[in-house]
Amino acid sequence: MGLVCDNPVIRGKELDDFLRKFNVLTSSELKCAFEVTCKDVLRILSQTVPCVGCRRRLVTTSFLHAVLLQFSIL
Repeated sequence: MGLVCDNPVIRGKELDDFLRKFNVLTSSELKCAFEVTCKDVLRILSQTVPCVGCRRRLVTTSFLHAVLLQFSIL
């Protein structure tokens, strides 16, 4: 997926281009753009957390936190 990045900092023209495009989006477009599926999260976790047990614990803990904080996760 290419979502794991060692150097996420952007500056200068790249930042200006991003902000210009970001500011054009409507609120519904922003909501769609920032939605992340469960499949995406699991794919990213498999890239960054090699231990299956650790990954499972992280998913379970994250789910419980989301439920307790009443985030929309479904």
